[in-house]
Parts: sequence; C-alpha cells; structure tokens
Amino acid sequence: METIVAGTNPLATDMVAASLMGFDPNEISTFTWAHKTGLLPRRLVEIETRGEPLERVRREFVRPVLVAWNPTDAPLLR
Repeated sequence: METIVAGTNPLATDMVAASLMGFDPNEISTFTWAHKTGLLPRRLVEIETRGEPLERVRREFVRPVLVAWNPTDAPLLR
C-alpha cells in the first residue's frame, strides 16, 4: 500500500484509513459512537484529502472475525 495517512483530526484520519482498507466508515461502530457524541466529520466527503486520490490507493482488507469474550466465563488468573 505504501501510503501515509496523517491529519489533525483523529476521527477523520481513522475514517480515511478505514476507507483505504476497503471498509465503509458507516459500518464501523466506533465511528458511529463518535458521531453520537457530536464529533465531526460524519462523512468522507467532509474530509479534505491531498495527494493520490483515495480510489487509486484503496486495497481490500479482510474483515476480522470477532469473538465475544465474557470475563465471567474465563478461568481465574492466579
């Protein structure tokens, strides 16, 4: 990928990075929660990007499989 994503707004940089990885930022729960608290931006079109167009450097990443973990079921650490 050889791409650097940098910015002054952590939410905006994370949204751009997620998009570059082939994920829809609207499907990322941490972004949804950030928006509910009033953080901006809400959409990629609101973010100024420079350099190569996002479409030229975007790569499809495999979405991770998340497994819920309940600490009450875990063995005690001693």
